[in-house]
Amino acid sequence: MEAKLNACKVGFIILHYNDIETTKKCIDSIQCLEQIQDSKILIVDNHSPNNSGAELKKQYAGIENIEILLLEDNYGYSRANNIGYAYLKKSENFDYIVVANNDIIFEQRNLISILEEKYREAGFYVAGPNVYAIYKKQHQNPLALRPRSLEETEAWIEENRRCLKNMKREYLLHCIWQKVNRTKIYSIYRKRMDSKIQKTEDDKWKHSMENIVLSGSCLFFSERFIKNNEKLFEPETYFYHEEDILTTKCLKNGWKTLYIPDIAVQHLEGASTNTKNYDQKMKFRYTNFIKAAEIYAEYLKHVNSH
Repeated sequence: MEAKLNACKVGFIILHYNDIETTKKCIDSIQCLEQIQDSKILIVDNHSPNNSGAELKKQYAGIENIEILLLEDNYGYSRANNIGYAYLKKSENFDYIVVANNDIIFEQRNLISILEEKYREAGFYVAGPNVYAIYKKQHQNPLALRPRSLEETEAWIEENRRCLKNMKREYLLHCIWQKVNRTKIYSIYRKRMDSKIQKTEDDKWKHSMENIVLSGSCLFFSERFIKNNEKLFEPETYFYHEEDILTTKCLKNGWKTLYIPDIAVQHLEGASTNTKNYDQKMKFRYTNFIKAAEIYAEYLKHVNSH
C-alpha cells in the first residue's frame, strides 16, 4: 500500500456529558499531537443537564479546528457517536475518524504517524490502542479475543436480571465493602495485591492482534470503514455491547480489526470513588446491560440466519 502524498486528515469525536474539566484535558492532549493542523475535533455534548456543552461552545469559539455539537437529548453512546460521525462525514473527507471517551488522554505525540504506518502495513478497518486505566492499573485492550456468543449473551441477560432483582443485597454488600476499603489493613492488602497483579497480569496487551474485540473507549476508524459505513454502531444500543456488535459486523464482512500496542493512551476511568446514589447507578447499569444484550442477541440471531 503506497504512502499518501497529501497531509493526513483525522477527525476526532469526543462524547461529552457534564464533566467539563475532563473533556478539556482530552482536547488539550489532542491539540498537542503532531500533524494535527489538518484535523478536526468534534465535541458531541450528549445534552448535559449542567449546561457544560454550551460553556464549551463559548470557551472554544473562534478555534478553527474545534467544533461543539449540542444534542437535543441524551442519546447514549451509540446514537450520539453516530450523529457526530454523520456530521463529520458531511463536512470533510477524513482519512481516519477517532472515537474516544472524554476521559481519554492522548499522550503520544506521534500517534497519527504510527496510525498511518500501521494502516499501510495491515489495511485495517477498525483499530484500537493500548488503553491503560491509570486508577485501576489495568490494560483494557484487547477487550476480548472474540465477541460474546448467543448462548453467553443469553446467560449474561439472566445474570443481570438476578442482580437487578437483588438490588438491596447488592447495595448492602457495596456499603460493607466501602467501609473495609477505608481501613489501614485493606490498604496494606491492596498494595500487596497490586504488586501481585503487576507480576501475573496477562501480557496479551503487549502484542499486536487481529480480529479481536476492541475497547469502545478509544477506536480508530480507517478510510476503508468510513467509505463503507453510514454509521459507526448499528444496531444502536443506549449503553454497552457496542464493541460486541461492531466486532461481529466486522468479522461477518471480512473487515480487519487491529490492536496496536505501539499507540498508548491513558484512561481516567475510575478516578471517582463517590458512592452517592450508588443504588440508582447500579439500577441504571443493570437495566441497560439487559436492554443492550437483548439487542445484541437479536442481532446475532439475524447474523447467524444469513
